[in-house]
Amino acid sequence: MNKRLGVALLIAFMLATTLACGFCNKVADLVDTIDDAVQLLEEIEQSGTWQYITDGLDGLADQEAGYEALVTLREGPVNAAGEYEGALSQDLAISMQVDPGGDALAQIRVEDRIEDYFIAHNPDPDEESDVYRVDDGRYFCVNNNDDGALIRDGLNSVFAEYALSAAGVQLLSVANEEGEAVIADRTTTHYELESKVREALDILGRFDNDDLQEKINEAGEFEMSGDLYIDQDTDALLRFDSVYHNLDKQRRTEFTFEVTQWGGVADITMPADVEVADPCE
Repeated sequence: MNKRLGVALLIAFMLATTLACGFCNKVADLVDTIDDAVQLLEEIEQSGTWQYITDGLDGLADQEAGYEALVTLREGPVNAAGEYEGALSQDLAISMQVDPGGDALAQIRVEDRIEDYFIAHNPDPDEESDVYRVDDGRYFCVNNNDDGALIRDGLNSVFAEYALSAAGVQLLSVANEEGEAVIADRTTTHYELESKVREALDILGRFDNDDLQEKINEAGEFEMSGDLYIDQDTDALLRFDSVYHNLDKQRRTEFTFEVTQWGGVADITMPADVEVADPCE
C-alpha cells in the first residue's frame, strides 16, 4: 500500500467514525429528550396540582362533620410591574356553611353587591343541586343565573370558574410536598405548587410532542406561585392559594380557599313551602 492510499484510508476511517459518533450522539439526545417528555407527562399526571385539588374536594365532600369555608377570586389586567391596572373582570368573595348532609348556606359578594343563597344538596351524583337566592326570608330559584351556576355544584363549580383564567395550573403544574401544617385544627400535608411550562418548552425546542404541545397551546406561557394543604386523615382539601400571571395576555388571577371550621355545623333545613316564592322545578 502506497503512502497516499494509506493516508486516504485513514482519513476515510476517521470521517466514518466521526459521522457514526455524531449519529449516535443525535440518537442518544433524541432518546434522552423522549425520556424527558415521558417523565414530565407522568409527573403532571401523578403529581399534578389539579389531581390534588379534585381528590381533595372529593374528600371534603365525603367528610361527615360539616365545615365552613371562605373563597376569594380576583382577576384582571396588570401593568409591566405586575400590578392590577384598570377594572377587574372578577372580584368576588364567597363564604359557605355546609352541614353533614351537604346542604349549604352561601353568601356571595360580587364587587359591592352581597346576596345570600341556599343550596339543596342532591345526593345523586348525576343530578345537580338546586340553588335558591334568599331575599327577606323568601326563596327564589336561581339555578339558571350566573350566581346560581357559580355555586350549584358547590366548591367544584367555584374551582372550575377559577380554572377558566388559570389554565396552566390545571394543565402544566405539579404539587411538591413541603411538610406539615395545621389548618382548622387539623393536621395537613403542605404542598408547594410548581409550574412546568419552562420544562415543556425546553423539550418542545428539541423534540415535537403532541401531548405537551397541546398543553402549551391551551395554557400559554405563565408564571405562578401557590400552596395547597391536604387533611392527613380524610384527604380533604383544607386550603389552597395561588397567584397566577398569564404572560400572553398580561392578566393576573388571585385565588384563595380555606376551611375555617371543621365540624360543629348544625343541620340546614329546607325552607317551608310558604317561604318558597319561586320553586325549582
